[in-house]
Amino acid sequence: MSTPDISRRSPRAWRTSTYSDANGGHCVEVATEPHATAIRDTQNRHHTTLTIPNHEWHAFLHHAKHDAF
Repeated sequence: MSTPDISRRSPRAWRTSTYSDANGGHCVEVATEPHATAIRDTQNRHHTTLTIPNHEWHAFLHHAKHDAF
């Protein structure tokens, strides 16, 4: 099963990282769908978007929160 391309979604669908600085730099935005999460750089929104299955995104978040890298 292929991962759907959600990289061209409406800007309202993107969420900015809570760790973003006041100027919006040094962070990412994510947009989620039932089966995939898209990730992009806030300073380079026009560049490539990384789209991965939701289970992989949740595993990444779990490891990041528990300093497991």
